Amino acid sequence: MSDISKTPTTEDSAALVDSVVTTYRAGMSTQNRLDAQNSFQFAALAASAEFSRKEQREEWFDRMLEVMRTCGWSVQERAYDKQTASSTSITVGSVALNVFGAVGRAALGGPIGQALGALAEQAFSGLEAMTKDVEVFLSKRKNTLHGLTGIVGCVESEGSLYMVVSAVDAKTPDNDLDVLGINVHIEGNEFYKGTAVLMFNNAVYANVREDILSKLGAHATQGVLAIKLPQL
Repeated sequence: MSDISKTPTTEDSAALVDSVVTTYRAGMSTQNRLDAQNSFQFAALAASAEFSRKEQREEWFDRMLEVMRTCGWSVQERAYDKQTASSTSITVGSVALNVFGAVGRAALGGPIGQALGALAEQAFSGLEAMTKDVEVFLSKRKNTLHGLTGIVGCVESEGSLYMVVSAVDAKTPDNDLDVLGINVHIEGNEFYKGTAVLMFNNAVYANVREDILSKLGAHATQGVLAIKLPQL
């Protein structure tokens, strides 16, 4: 009898973890997908308990990465920089996607990075088609919205599990028209972006897996919304 936890997933998938878009490439083992989702959710919640994603963006980003390290993820690359937009007509979501795709291609190679970028676009399209579901899901999480709009992508390659994180300082106005801020135009032409590439150490995470699941409790299911990916 096969161990389902080691069975590779056959389809791309995506989820809204609290208010961060997370994507997972087909081919990951079921256990790795769950471990990636749970460890990121745990790290994001831990960072939010100490820092505001609205007012303390870089502090939040660094604390999230620090917690990820304790969960068995080694940080291969990390950056947090001021950027200048080429046009004031671009949206936060388009910037996040471009940053995410560029980091993925640079860190993991062209084909893998391109595949992750395409998957992130699918996830954003899926969110737009699920407006009511997303609004209901986020209705109790207003304090986490806006500030940093994030995309997380995970891929298993040659036996190693990688995570790419892209976060854009949205600086969106307080309104309910766009609950994630992804379709809001950037105010002015400067913004901040945070990026990171992480590699998973399963042996380290195995020692804390049950503890993290226990601390997440009901949040592990209530804080996650499956994103319906549009057909290509």
